[in-house]
Amino acid sequence: MALFSCSACRRRVSPDLRLDRLGAEPRGHRLYVLEVGGRYPRVKVGASENVWRRLKEHIAEMNLWQHGLLDAHVTDPMPNGFARKGAEDEALRFMGSFFQRMSREHFAEASFRDATVIADVAVQLNREIEAPAARPV
Repeated sequence: MALFSCSACRRRVSPDLRLDRLGAEPRGHRLYVLEVGGRYPRVKVGASENVWRRLKEHIAEMNLWQHGLLDAHVTDPMPNGFARKGAEDEALRFMGSFFQRMSREHFAEASFRDATVIADVAVQLNREIEAPAARPV
C-alpha cells in the first residue's frame, strides 16, 4: 500500500517517516497524529486500540482522495480505554483552541510538531485514569 499518491506529497514526506519503526503491531490504547498532505493540508489526531490497522485504513482513504501521509506519530500505550478517551478528548479540545477545525479530528494548517506535543502531554495527564469498578448486580 502506497503511503502517498500525489507527486507534491512525495517531495514533502518526512525522511523520518518509517511505519516499520512502530513495530509489527503497535497495540494498546494509544493516540496517533497524522500529517496529511494534499489539496487541503491538515493534521489528524485520533485514537485506537489497534493503531496499525487504523493507519492502514487512513492511508487507503487518503489515496482515494489523492492525499498523502507525510508524517505519523504514535504515543506510548495507555492503561485502558477510559484513559485513552480522556486523553483523546483533551488533545482534540486543545487542538481546537489553536487551530482551525475541519472536522472533529482534522485541523487545517496545523503544526504537526505541536500536535505531537499536545498528544503526548494529553497522554501523560490522563495516564492515571482508572476504569470504573463494575457495579454489583
